[in-house]
Amino acid sequence: MAINFAHERKKFREEQERLRRKYEALGMTKEQIREMYEFDLHQFNRDIAYSRHTQELVPESGLESEDMNPLLQKFADELTVMQEPDEERDLWWIDEIDDEVLLESLLKLSEADLLLIDKLVFQEQTQTEISVELNVSQSSVSQRIKTIRKKIKRSE
Repeated sequence: MAINFAHERKKFREEQERLRRKYEALGMTKEQIREMYEFDLHQFNRDIAYSRHTQELVPESGLESEDMNPLLQKFADELTVMQEPDEERDLWWIDEIDDEVLLESLLKLSEADLLLIDKLVFQEQTQTEISVELNVSQSSVSQRIKTIRKKIKRSE
């Protein structure tokens, strides 16, 4: 996506003039205003450089496939990943979590803790059934569940 540097620079200057008047009205010194201008100019230049060296792959809404970015057309198959949940695979449900905070909390847990959650929630096993399968007491399973809950709540 090309940018019109002259137009963007003109908008930047107009905005800086408006800000200069506002800063003066608020009682800022010329030195403070100059420092603010230099910071904004540096950021403006970084944004321009980024836009010059970045090519957007995602098409704008409403564009037909022939109007899409040529790179996206060329590499569509390589860039596309379609993943269906595989309920045969352990812990398939982690891929389905959209809440980033919850996902981050879960990924901090051990695999044993995640398998315990899987057995309890998705395989709908009771604590007693899990304790027999893992060869531990039911109270041990209950305690592990409480510990897992605390870890997840602490991370949120």
